Amino acid sequence: MIYYVLGTALIDGSEGVTWDKVCKTGLGLEQTLTNRAFKLSVEKEAFRNATVDTLIGLTDVIQKLDLNLEAIIKKVEKQHKELDPVWNVKISTNEGDMDVLKYMQDFSWEDSKFPRSKTLPELVRLLQEKINHLDNDIKKQITDYTDTRSALAALNKKQEGGLVTRDLTELFINKGLAEDSFPSSRLMVTLVAVVGKNQVKQWVSGYEKLVAFVVPRSSQ
Repeated sequence: MIYYVLGTALIDGSEGVTWDKVCKTGLGLEQTLTNRAFKLSVEKEAFRNATVDTLIGLTDVIQKLDLNLEAIIKKVEKQHKELDPVWNVKISTNEGDMDVLKYMQDFSWEDSKFPRSKTLPELVRLLQEKINHLDNDIKKQITDYTDTRSALAALNKKQEGGLVTRDLTELFINKGLAEDSFPSSRLMVTLVAVVGKNQVKQWVSGYEKLVAFVVPRSSQ
């Protein structure tokens, strides 16, 4: 679902008249917005006034922040969809997790994070810092997730692959082989050889001749 935030001049100087007009006309849409539109409650008066030049100067910055934030949200959504195809976006608030529609309907400005006592340029800088921090955090989490997934895939490959690539330690433990099954000293070392079932006879008859100093009848 797509949501639009609309801003418009007052019609006949009345907020009520403007609201009715927007909902009934649908602004050119095929259907009216009477049952689908809602007001965002933001106390505009609480913000500090700014000059026209200041507002114009912030326009490009805010547009870039909007694009950056949208890209971050898409990255988060993409990662979650890979893990859970039926996952839906949730927004964490002081009242708990909310879906997008509920969050927008109950929206309230968080003065503790973005005090409206500050000037608009200061608020934009705070938003920019928050978005940059969020972007770096998301990148780190995605990198950690990718590294973990690659490590897990490599581990599964070792566990599911042939004996040549698998870690044999766990295999020997499951077989109940004790440490003394692998004698080792300054002059001798025990090696493990992987032999196919159809090559066992060939191995038994020939392993003593592979290299010099192989202990006779030591293969088990």
